[in-house]
Amino acid sequence: MEYTLQQCLEQQKKVDASITHNGTYNPRWAALAEVVEMIEHQGLIKTWSENEVNDKQAFMELVDTQAFCMSGYLIHSFSDFIGIEAEIKPNYELIKYTEYVDRLIDSIQSGNYLNAMDFIATICVKEFKRPVSDLYYYYMGKQTLTTFRQANGYKEGTYTKIWGKLEDNEYLTAALELGVEIDCLYEHLQDTYTALVIAKADTE
Repeated sequence: MEYTLQQCLEQQKKVDASITHNGTYNPRWAALAEVVEMIEHQGLIKTWSENEVNDKQAFMELVDTQAFCMSGYLIHSFSDFIGIEAEIKPNYELIKYTEYVDRLIDSIQSGNYLNAMDFIATICVKEFKRPVSDLYYYYMGKQTLTTFRQANGYKEGTYTKIWGKLEDNEYLTAALELGVEIDCLYEHLQDTYTALVIAKADTE
């Protein structure tokens, strides 16, 4: 199933409403942090040493950037975002990846989240060679993981983020790479978590 930006915004609205913060939540800072993690996964920060490049996780950080930009948009916009899809158009005229990232950062810094989403879509297509529909599909997948984390003690500190030898994010990525339907994803995550975390804890 392909998802639209409007569906993703509806989902983000639900997620934001379900998570309580301590009053210091700043989607702008959160989005910028995800951009840094994205380029770090691409080996573009510590260029003076060997870096492990992981494009799959870099793409997931772009997805997280999208989530926080949508959160910022929802907080600062009085629009009901009907018809917003037509406003998001990847800027395919840009050439250098560094320019995409610089303009994305500038848009986030200025609070222009719609413009930021333009550049996220551009990076998705031009840098990661993926259709924008992938961005939305992976976003819905990541929010499923967010919901799963919250239901399993993430906020209380009882959630185990490392499943076996890998982070939960990597298991999520693997499932999405296989094309697991979003409606089935929560159960898939639960089964994996039970097998690798809960069952192991019960035997120790």
